[in-house]
Amino acid sequence: MNIINLTVHDIIIVKNEKTEIIPPSGAVARCETQEVLIGRVNEVDIYKINYGKVTGLPPANKNTVYITSALVAQAVKEMRNDVLIPNDFVRDEKGVIIGCKSLAQV
Repeated sequence: MNIINLTVHDIIIVKNEKTEIIPPSGAVARCETQEVLIGRVNEVDIYKINYGKVTGLPPANKNTVYITSALVAQAVKEMRNDVLIPNDFVRDEKGVIIGCKSLAQV
């Protein structure tokens, strides 16, 4: 099974003592966004973000799954079962995410 990383980050899968690194593919799946200024709080602009069409997600391909952001996976969950997100995060002693133990469908 091919795993294609459509994020900008290495995906590090932690399996017991071993790790598997899935590097970015160079392509990135994203949701189009539109920001609308709705106000200010303590001189900080507040925006409403409207999410639109998903871009950069290849068509489904037999024997291939795609790792994306949770936002992209959420946007296509009714149409695609080949879009996955990192799951069950592993953190270092400072609480920083250093990998994940699995992948998941949204």
